Amino acid sequence: LAAAPTVGRGTSHRGPHRGKRERPSPDGGRLRDPTSAAPLRLTYEREFEAGAAVLAVPINALAAIDVTPPAHPLIAAAARRGQPCRSLKVHALTQGVPAGVLAAGWGAPLQWISAVGELDGAQLLVGFGYDRDCLDPDSTDSVEEALRAFAPGARVLAVDGHDWNADEFSAGGWGMWRPGWATDGTLTALNGLHGRLAYASSDFAPSWPGWMAGALSSGERAATLVRDRLRSQRL
Repeated sequence: LAAAPTVGRGTSHRGPHRGKRERPSPDGGRLRDPTSAAPLRLTYEREFEAGAAVLAVPINALAAIDVTPPAHPLIAAAARRGQPCRSLKVHALTQGVPAGVLAAGWGAPLQWISAVGELDGAQLLVGFGYDRDCLDPDSTDSVEEALRAFAPGARVLAVDGHDWNADEFSAGGWGMWRPGWATDGTLTALNGLHGRLAYASSDFAPSWPGWMAGALSSGERAATLVRDRLRSQRL
């Protein structure tokens, strides 16, 4: 049982939720008795029972899932505080930008831009910022103004992206570890087995955290932990 592949009700949002920094509300289901000998019970719209489960959700979505009793106090604390990344990522189709541009700086709406390809004579860039008040990744005018801090003659033809901060299913960007998580046992707890419950996410993957490769490695580790637990129950 992969518990709660989505952790809230509704769909992801863009546009009208611009600038929201809310954490998800606790409506992502209930998980009972993860460390007891009784069947593990998950309730999300209907009830399931399983010999083990994997919660494969971002750290900032864990607060939406009621795990009783908590699998581990450090995991419960991490779920309450969340991970701090609130970065904005935008893809922009541009003209008037140096070929193969790679630039970084501080104090501007975009802190990083890099060329990633070409399309019909225009250059495709990816850029990163963090302040929605200074950068609207859905607006060509806003992105163009930000880009001109690096390339004064830049023109932005189109933009695309997704606001992961406003998305109720992620409530933040890619995983960033809070100070202390690597030394106080938080990461060890998130990557361990707690009774019959394991966690999986790129946010705390033991290798390549924050990347798709991290999600794969974390899922493989969690699946191995659960598989070994189920096998041991049959012996």
